[in-house]
Amino acid sequence: MPIRTWGQVLRYLSGQPLALLERITPDTASQIREIRLRSMRPLCVVTQDGEYAVRSDGTLTAKHGGEALVTRQTIEEIFRSICSYSVHSHQQDIVQGFVTLHGGHRAGVTGTAVMTGEQMTNVKNISSINIRIASQIPGCAQPLVDALPTSPFPSVLVSGAPMSGKTTILRDICRILSDTYRLKVALVDERGEIASVCDGVAQNDVGVSTDVLDGYPKAQGMEIAIRSMSPNVIVCDEIGCAADADSVLSCMNAGVSVVASVHAGTLEELYARVHIAPLLRQGVFRYVAILGTGKDVGQVRQLVQLPDG
Repeated sequence: MPIRTWGQVLRYLSGQPLALLERITPDTASQIREIRLRSMRPLCVVTQDGEYAVRSDGTLTAKHGGEALVTRQTIEEIFRSICSYSVHSHQQDIVQGFVTLHGGHRAGVTGTAVMTGEQMTNVKNISSINIRIASQIPGCAQPLVDALPTSPFPSVLVSGAPMSGKTTILRDICRILSDTYRLKVALVDERGEIASVCDGVAQNDVGVSTDVLDGYPKAQGMEIAIRSMSPNVIVCDEIGCAADADSVLSCMNAGVSVVASVHAGTLEELYARVHIAPLLRQGVFRYVAILGTGKDVGQVRQLVQLPDG
């Protein structure tokens, strides 16, 4: 992780967490993927090897013991900071569970739900903040794109376990198809994780020929993209429900390729997903790219070409 990126993250912190993280060496900081703050619990960070508490000298330990605890007051101050001291203007994001930060980073927040009838309308008493550090890796998807036909570019399902690099791969696919192959790409970024739009500007490089539909529900975003942006390829994050699957099928019927992600570590797990299996059997996706984990995170462990439906 570049020092600039680490500095982008630290600017939102204060108090004891900031003091501890400033003591972490650059080599250690480069391995950190998440910063986890929990009320009255030790400050923790997550690397590819797991979660560690931060000691007072900036070193990491897997055995939580005598580390200083993050106070409620510190949680509240950092929460206001990630909301740019305008919590009300970020209320919709907070209800969705996250706030997008400058630089493409994301702060997940949890606390006590405020309900109006059956609908959650706010979150109070913030108790946990998880800052996920953006990892734009230009070229990481090039081996995958090189292994696929590009005229036309096929529909591809990027599959992997949590934290296997799916979002990073999708982001780079957007950039490559847009900049290298000059395809018109529509990015339906429902959760804002791919382009990480902040104040109307994409914080990540998703390509000059990519139109970003930030925060659009996938079904509505795909329909709008097809109707108004004439894309060659639509890229979206995880397919998680029947409406998402139906929208992908509509894209295929409109002659638009789709690149999407899904949580599944193996082909068997994919076929066990009730909304995914029909798409695979109908030949909607021509390729499945299964990502590795651990030291192979962000790398395609298995590329499967599916038969026509």
